[in-house]
Amino acid sequence: MKQFLKSYLEKCEDYAVKPKKRLVDELTLFAKNDDMTNHIILNGNCVAQFNDRLTDIELYPLCEVLERDIHMTSLDMSYNLIGDHGAEAIYRMIQSSRVLKHISLRSNQIHEKGAQDIAKSLTKNRSLHSLDLSENELGDKGGLAIAQALQVEIVF
Repeated sequence: MKQFLKSYLEKCEDYAVKPKKRLVDELTLFAKNDDMTNHIILNGNCVAQFNDRLTDIELYPLCEVLERDIHMTSLDMSYNLIGDHGAEAIYRMIQSSRVLKHISLRSNQIHEKGAQDIAKSLTKNRSLHSLDLSENELGDKGGLAIAQALQVEIVF
């Protein structure tokens, strides 16, 4: 967990983005106790996060670290301000991850373009079991892209 936190802070610096306090606090606690966590909860609808919701640019450092992480299996980023640009980072993360099983992006600002990007990653990922995109305005083309991606047999 110490390495994950260190990598996250370095990526935030690379992007000139202020690290999310709630995430840093949780990772610091796990690192102090030498505990491993396999869940990150950054639900923007909770009291602690409501006035500090995750945005597209804040998502990039986290997703880059998660691309290489071998422990994180669950990610809840519901009720945030993630849009189509953030979906690009999610696309790379899903495509690269071999352990992520559950991602919630419920009630964000992902539209047709973002859904199409995420759909492309689904055909290259074998580990993901659930992806919640409910309450986003994916549009017909975005929804169709996701549906078609789910029908494709994954081949490596």
